[in-house]
Amino acid sequence: MEEGCSRGSGAESKQRTFRPKKSIPRKGEPQTNQRPLDKFIFLQSANGAFRLNAEFISSAGLKNDLKELINLPEILKDSPIKDKNEVWATVIALVVFEKAFNDLRDEWELLYEKCKKYVNSQLKGYNVPLSQLQELANILLRF
Repeated sequence: MEEGCSRGSGAESKQRTFRPKKSIPRKGEPQTNQRPLDKFIFLQSANGAFRLNAEFISSAGLKNDLKELINLPEILKDSPIKDKNEVWATVIALVVFEKAFNDLRDEWELLYEKCKKYVNSQLKGYNVPLSQLQELANILLRF
């Protein structure tokens, strides 16, 4: 190296760090200034499933309370399906996508398909049709 051209010396060499304009909140961190759809999508697990909790109800804009929603329909209660609560929550999420966020369909279509794939994988081999569960969720939900 030539004299005077050394890197990392002097006041000119300030370390640059990348700072995104908007930081992406981590799970459990407060999510301020986000649209309800963004908050709702953030709740989806990597496998496509949802869990029913207060944040789910709030971001979906539901008027139901948690106790009302966690009541499994008889068709699920009586089935040997392993993750019944997650299946039911995800079925409810399918209805929420369609009802609460219908005008933003192009933003959630792939996530919706992921939900359906998860539910269908859980229902496979059992006599529990997704369409019937969606009808039951549709009747139950109040927006």
